Amino acid sequence: MNVRLDIAYDGSSFFGWQRQKEHPSVQATVEEALSRVLEKEIKVSGSGRTDAGAHALCYTTNFHCDSLPFPVEALPRIIRSYLPPSVVPLKATLVEEHFHARLSASAREYVYVIWKGRVFFPFLRAYVHWVPEGYDVKRLREVCSLFVGRHDFRLFCYGYGREEREMNFYRRISYFRFVERGNWLVFFIKGDGFLRGMIRTLVGVSLRVGCGDLSCAEVREALVGKKDLPHPLKKAVPATGLYFKRAYY
Repeated sequence: MNVRLDIAYDGSSFFGWQRQKEHPSVQATVEEALSRVLEKEIKVSGSGRTDAGAHALCYTTNFHCDSLPFPVEALPRIIRSYLPPSVVPLKATLVEEHFHARLSASAREYVYVIWKGRVFFPFLRAYVHWVPEGYDVKRLREVCSLFVGRHDFRLFCYGYGREEREMNFYRRISYFRFVERGNWLVFFIKGDGFLRGMIRTLVGVSLRVGCGDLSCAEVREALVGKKDLPHPLKKAVPATGLYFKRAYY
């Protein structure tokens, strides 16, 4: 049996989705809960990596097992008591044998949430990014449009070693837009895949353009590999405001 399990999680107490030896991860937490419920070791595949401190609104996983001692629809209710409050199972379904949460995904969508208020409330610290300075909406909209389409994003990511420098850094962005509501600024980005730190870097660069520290011309040059952006201005925004919204299949 191949079981798809969709979950939501508060990532503030985890070092990302992927299992790690020395730090708590969402993957290890879900695997431990499933193994206890099914009384056998369960390994789970996820939709992709998420950064330490990032969150998920609907994160898809899947796992294989010989059988379930209950209807698959009951799995979220049964497993809930074995999970911490920061991880909530949403829905479970049987899927085709070849389905894989990461490899079968055609696109992924993320949300990045920013608070623009003069005062930053302490209870928001783990869930949004604070940007107290102003920005030009027209410039912000223009730079977001530059990232749409298929581009080489090697200058807009980080964390790759020498052995990975020859990998394919091309990704296709379907949309990169934002919505303002009072003091809230929310970015929406959908693409066929993302590199390490890519979303947070794109948001950070966009904010620098919106504030006037960078120009759209400089961003265009970086996108075609002509000239990298100044590193102090290419700083990725914190993971606290990043949410995995959903994967598309």
